[in-house]
Amino acid sequence: MANEAGRKSRPRIFYGWAIVAVVFITSTTAGGIGSCVQSVFFEPMRTSLGMSAASVSAVTSLRTVVMALSAPVIGPFVDRRSGARVMMSLGAVGGGLALIAMPAVRSPWQLFVTLGLVYGVSQALLGAQVVTPVVIAKWFVRHRGRAMAIAVMGISMGCALMTPISRSLIDALDWRGAWVALGIFMIVALTPLTALVIRRQPEDLGLQPDGIEAPAASTGAASAAALEISYTLRQALRIPSAWLLTGAQMLVSFGTGPVLLHQVPYMQDKGFSDGLAAWVVTVFAVSSLTAKPIYGFLAERIPPRYLAMFAFAGAGAGLSILRIADSTPLLFAYAIAYGLNFGSFVLLMNILWADYFGRASLGAIRGFFAPAAMVISATGPILGGYLKDVSGSFDGAFLVYSGAWLTAVALMFLARPPRVPAAAPA
Repeated sequence: MANEAGRKSRPRIFYGWAIVAVVFITSTTAGGIGSCVQSVFFEPMRTSLGMSAASVSAVTSLRTVVMALSAPVIGPFVDRRSGARVMMSLGAVGGGLALIAMPAVRSPWQLFVTLGLVYGVSQALLGAQVVTPVVIAKWFVRHRGRAMAIAVMGISMGCALMTPISRSLIDALDWRGAWVALGIFMIVALTPLTALVIRRQPEDLGLQPDGIEAPAASTGAASAAALEISYTLRQALRIPSAWLLTGAQMLVSFGTGPVLLHQVPYMQDKGFSDGLAAWVVTVFAVSSLTAKPIYGFLAERIPPRYLAMFAFAGAGAGLSILRIADSTPLLFAYAIAYGLNFGSFVLLMNILWADYFGRASLGAIRGFFAPAAMVISATGPILGGYLKDVSGSFDGAFLVYSGAWLTAVALMFLARPPRVPAAAPA
């Protein structure tokens, strides 16, 4: 009878899925604003403030550098009991206030402070690079692929929803007013959710990863968490795969952010309308959204390293389509090909880091290695803007971005899983 009562008292729905839902919403809002939406604001801000393409791009680069410098500090806090909840709540408030302050921006340096520095710190606290993937990884082991997939689908959803919404807000309110509307929404939508729901790991609530009941000692069985090998940061530093994963992430990050920033102005330079470019971005986002659950479920059955190699090659090929696109069908072919494969990047890298190095010190490990990828990625927007300024075209920049994706395939091939010892390393 006691066992039956215990089964009835356990919640039907694992609390980890509430964590996933909040991360999805956070990614939809902050991820959309910090990625695809920037491309819609690019030309209005550039012309209004009298800036070059390179200087507007440098704002995104500054934000990336700020996030990189914040990661080593933020990472270890995610491993602490209330770290993620506090940081994500502060990030929602700070990011919203930065956007609300945009009407005061009248010169380039003010844009660097608000959208580069302040929003950069806030985006680091909300944490698509370190905070949220570590939290999801701590809540799931066996179902990590599907949980990560659902969580990162929010970034694509943010692009799909917020790109046309932002375009409409700019038409109705000008670009400054549009930022204010997005900032208010960010604070109202994210602050209470992150403060009330986010928790570090299931053990803090007396639960086990994946919602699986801990096996009784008499059965001799072990939970997924007990079987998982967790490395410390010091141990990870001695494992070649950690550096190879970092190298692959550096290359792909270099070829990711600039594409999100420059794809709309690139299509405009090719003679396509603003409205068509916005719809192409929406199709790209929907394609990315569609691919993530597929890759997530496959990652529970196929080594994620192989999936990453396939997807990175596909993304590089997709960018090649955009370079030769001279018709509407080719634009949408790019959106589908690049979107389907681009959507795997964040998902698969998050899974690989967690699978390779375990849950216990994952925040510290991700916090240490993430800055290298983010700093390198910061050079991508500047390079693209510079090449546009000197050549009058984004063609050369997109050739480099495509090459970065393809080179990352080779590093993923070499990044084999660490050898699992008989017991956790000392």
